[in-house]
Amino acid sequence: MRVSVNEPNAGQASSLHRANAVAAALHAVQAVAVLLLATDFALPVTASYMAGPTGHTGAPPRGPRHDRTASQEPSWSMTNSG
Repeated sequence: MRVSVNEPNAGQASSLHRANAVAAALHAVQAVAVLLLATDFALPVTASYMAGPTGHTGAPPRGPRHDRTASQEPSWSMTNSG
């Protein structure tokens, strides 16, 4: 299979050369910034680990369903209203 490639004309080549020069300058600035920040830059890192059995939070369950005592549990009954 033969692939044909169009050569850029003078205007396109000049535009590409200018874009490459701008990209090179930005990369150089970025490289300097990385070197400056890498020597005197640190982020805090914290870690926490779970303790106890799987699924255990260490605290008793809370919430409206778990805050009731046995006498406050709703009672359900089925009646024949027919």
